[in-house]
Amino acid sequence: MTTIYLPFPNGLPKGTSQQKGVRVVNGKPYFYKKSKIDSARTQFVYALKRFAPDVPSKKPIRLSVQFFFDIKDKSKRGSWKTSRPDADGYLKEFQDAMTECGFWEDDSQVVDLRIRKSYSENGEGGIIVEIAELEGRPNE
Repeated sequence: MTTIYLPFPNGLPKGTSQQKGVRVVNGKPYFYKKSKIDSARTQFVYALKRFAPDVPSKKPIRLSVQFFFDIKDKSKRGSWKTSRPDADGYLKEFQDAMTECGFWEDDSQVVDLRIRKSYSENGEGGIIVEIAELEGRPNE
């Protein structure tokens, strides 16, 4: 198993894959990602790139991700973050960045997943990622 810590001292990137725009041209809708989505993905890729393996994995993957959100209110430090962004939407953008960096060939290889989001203990944002290739069958 590999553990990676990604510090984001100025806070985690804003935006999730849920934030898409739509434009109608000649009666046809065209969907696009808003610019802050691209910015979030770019920041994730920049933070992850140095940890990427030389060759993408082809095996099933166990992935655990904990997002630590920055907060100035000391009374909330270390507590669960139950407000937006949604954990699954935020994770999708992060997994896409991991795919782009070459951790695996496709994020469909993630077969065992854990997501957590909380406020950080020290008030600064960050992400802890644990990634492992799986062997054998699920019930072995």
